[in-house]
Amino acid sequence: MDIKNEELFFKVFKNSFLIQKIFSFVHRDKVGYRWNETVSMELLLKNSKFEILYDKLLSKSQINVNFLGLKLLFELYPQNQYFKKTFELLWDQYNETIKALNPLSILIYIKEDYFSKSVSDKISDSDLFKFIFNKYYNYNNNNDKINQSYKLYDLLDKTFKSKIFNNNIASFIVEQINNINRNDNNSMDEYEEFIEPFRNFRNKEILECIYANKEIPLFLGHNIDYILESDTKEKVKFIRDTLKIDLSKQIKKCNGSSSFILREMTYLDVKSYTEEILQVSNQLMLHGQYDCKIDVNLGQQFDTSIHLGNVGYLKLLLIDRAQKNRLINFKQFKKYLLENENSINNTEQLIQVVEKYKNKQGQHIGPEELYYFFDIHIIYYHLKQNNFDQVIYYLKSYFNFTQFDTENETTNEAIKSKIAYLLFNYSVFTFSIQTFQLFLNYCYNDGNFNIKDHSRTIVYYERNKIDQNQFSSYINYLLAGNYLQDKQMVEDIIEIIYSSHSGNELENLLNSNDTFKECYLDILSKNHREIFYDHFNSSEQGENEMDFKKMDIYLNNIKLITHFTGQQRISQKKLIVHDKQTGALINYLLNYNSLGRTNYFYFITDLQNKTQFLCLDDSIRAFQSIDQNLLKKRYESLATSEQINLPQYYFNKSNILVHHLINAVDNKDIYSVNKIISTINNNNNQIINININDNSLDIISNLFINGDLRNFNHSYLIQAIINKYKPSNEFLSKISPSINDLELKEQYMEKELITIKYHITSYFKEEQGQSIEKKKKAKGNEEYNKFIGYFLNGYYQKFLDVLSKNQDNHQFLDDVFSDIDPKILYSLKDKVFESTYTADWFKKLFIFISIYLETYKDVLSLSLNNNFEIFELLWENYLANDITKKKFILELFNFQVSSMDLNHIQKHPLMEYILKEKKETIEKLEFNERELSIIHRVVFSYGNISIFKKIRSIFKSYQFTIDQDLMYEFISNNFDNSYHACNFIEYLYENNYLDDLKGILSNKTLTKLVLNDIISSEYLRISKSTLILIHTIIKSQQ
Repeated sequence: MDIKNEELFFKVFKNSFLIQKIFSFVHRDKVGYRWNETVSMELLLKNSKFEILYDKLLSKSQINVNFLGLKLLFELYPQNQYFKKTFELLWDQYNETIKALNPLSILIYIKEDYFSKSVSDKISDSDLFKFIFNKYYNYNNNNDKINQSYKLYDLLDKTFKSKIFNNNIASFIVEQINNINRNDNNSMDEYEEFIEPFRNFRNKEILECIYANKEIPLFLGHNIDYILESDTKEKVKFIRDTLKIDLSKQIKKCNGSSSFILREMTYLDVKSYTEEILQVSNQLMLHGQYDCKIDVNLGQQFDTSIHLGNVGYLKLLLIDRAQKNRLINFKQFKKYLLENENSINNTEQLIQVVEKYKNKQGQHIGPEELYYFFDIHIIYYHLKQNNFDQVIYYLKSYFNFTQFDTENETTNEAIKSKIAYLLFNYSVFTFSIQTFQLFLNYCYNDGNFNIKDHSRTIVYYERNKIDQNQFSSYINYLLAGNYLQDKQMVEDIIEIIYSSHSGNELENLLNSNDTFKECYLDILSKNHREIFYDHFNSSEQGENEMDFKKMDIYLNNIKLITHFTGQQRISQKKLIVHDKQTGALINYLLNYNSLGRTNYFYFITDLQNKTQFLCLDDSIRAFQSIDQNLLKKRYESLATSEQINLPQYYFNKSNILVHHLINAVDNKDIYSVNKIISTINNNNNQIINININDNSLDIISNLFINGDLRNFNHSYLIQAIINKYKPSNEFLSKISPSINDLELKEQYMEKELITIKYHITSYFKEEQGQSIEKKKKAKGNEEYNKFIGYFLNGYYQKFLDVLSKNQDNHQFLDDVFSDIDPKILYSLKDKVFESTYTADWFKKLFIFISIYLETYKDVLSLSLNNNFEIFELLWENYLANDITKKKFILELFNFQVSSMDLNHIQKHPLMEYILKEKKETIEKLEFNERELSIIHRVVFSYGNISIFKKIRSIFKSYQFTIDQDLMYEFISNNFDNSYHACNFIEYLYENNYLDDLKGILSNKTLTKLVLNDIISSEYLRISKSTLILIHTIIKSQQ
């Protein structure tokens, strides 16, 4: 097609009369994704209509661009051959909207919640990210006082906030900053005069660089909490290797700086965090401002836990206790710890450092103060060293911590009880008779200690190999001393063994004496759910092992409890099962028939549901671990005997891989498609040839026709395809000869398919469990349900045909609404406002649609989801006079959103259209001062530059001024959308709206600005880029 023909083609397509005439010859009753009626970018992309989207943009037809649409555009980048051309057109036509949506931020965060590793590896950062970057960032600013590299600092900050750190993206951003940074290093004669007013401001490091024309640091530490929270190893490595910053030195350099104000409190889970993150945390505690301390109590979930053997955590505990100790100079103590930092690698060395420091100060440190510093860890240390005399010394001491910390209310009795509990627990954990004797002599026999009152959990980080002789000696000692007469002691011994030892030790214990066996059954009967987790967790065995012996003991004994009902729900979320072992655990549990009558059964199905969302290799491992015959037999038996109605997903293990197959096809991941199909067909040599230029449905169709999908459960697979792609009837007819289920095949080969949803529902027989009364009611409503079904499924002509048969349309609709299920009514309302209509259909359906137009907000909602033709119809007919038009305009500018909500941006295209096309009408409407003020303030805070220009051109006579409150609100609302904020502030500056920015903001606001995510009335959150811009402008105005 040459250029002239292409222009002529789109002129025809843009002519409403001609296009309707052309399509009038295409007989299609059901509304689908036709070129002229679809304006939703999100909807087109969800259904892989890439070419339609590109064509509509090429012809400059209306498209509604929103956050989800743009996110989908990036997510589907690998399979969209029109991507670059599409984005070029979007940028040209919807420039302001896209800027407001901050696309590069979407790209930074998108991988952590959508892309599988295989997909993200395929997406070249130097391709997609750089393409958007080069389009998005404009450095050719006319005002040479503002170096445009400042905008990139926020982008770099966002990479640190991302849960999954992308080294390539972060490195590229740093490279761009270095390339475009003019950094002439010319100091200013007036520097002292300029910086003096800001000496005591927060973020002094940045301000000094701005006012002295020095290079602004790439990393200051205000994102330190995000570094602590996720992907710490990669982030610290990047800071060290790429930014050439020693994080420890940087923290030390910023000692006492507000850069380290954290978001309320950063919680550390020492059980899962690496030594590296604990080291960074220690540096923060030693060098950072202490008001921002890390909570060493680890949050409520760890209040009853004692974590032993983790020196990183112990350092944090020591620093926390030391700063509270009023008998110690905390500043000097921190300095001493830093000087000896490299010599502290274990608990003993840490204790020695504290002792040496006290000796250096001419002070003696006694057991009481050591316990204050190290808590129960000091006892654990001496037990490991077999320093029993030292333990006895602590047991005989009297503790009163108020001499060190007036706020510490820990009593001597509480400390002694904690020590006693550790002695007892440690004796069972290590099968140490000597430790047990200590417990007996100094805790148990004096009658002041009751095990039952102490239910803390002890977590050991150091595990020793079990000596079977030592185990036997320990049990024999208990038997010889008649200690099994204390039921509480026996229960505690059992609980420690099943939670801390293997199934072999538990089996030996239960077989050693009937008392242990009886007590174990009693524990099961009282709290079988929590005990289940202790027996089935795989964390202690490692990712490649599961303790089936311990599981056998639990399941075999639970059957002996006569009153067991299993009504408490078991949650797979609370169970620690390594992904590699999920399938093996499911197959193991399916062998226990007694689980069918309990909620343990639902635990298995929850676990089975999880398998489809594991990584591909682990899902395949689960598929291979499950016995299909056992699975089918088990669930069919339950469906018959227990009347358990389960979805089809659970009956066939191939369904585990359906999710992966569709994703792999979508992403043109040929390797994964071959891996899945060779697994399903048990043929490692099978090679599938895929044309990467085909769309997803064509690929799936070819796989069906070639028989590659023969071993999948077709009913579930097709349901997944329908849910994902909403394919045409032609597609289903095309694949029907390849379907392996005769009943399903006949349904899809029917000449007329009323609704796909109906056939799927019928096939799965979901209404099987309905009562006879419900069935009768459903039959009575069948006519009305069918009528509503036509609308819900887009068969508008059939819907109108039924309506036209009733002389009184309104009465008929009243009867329908009063008789059908309220849930369907809600679905119907949602469908009315979510649907897109052509002008012709909208006119025909308006008698029905108008029922739902109760407020101006409803009119706005309908206008936002459709093309401007629909808005014009509503404007001219429904909003028939100046009063209704004015109320609608006020609703258009009614924003009630948070700064985190980007949905308000979807109003922008309609706003711009109305302000442009209805300018004369709006100018004639009478708005009072308050209404004009609201419109201007809303546009200022939530609009874009184009909308702001249009508003000012319409309301020229209105004296609009920017005050402190308005700027405060603007900064607050745009913390998460700083690129838009910076562009807007630059525009205001260049057009003389901000003649005295320092005066507008005032010192009161400027002193509140912080580079953190703290939400507090004391601070005003601001991004690094916005802060740089504001002070750059202030500097230029002085």
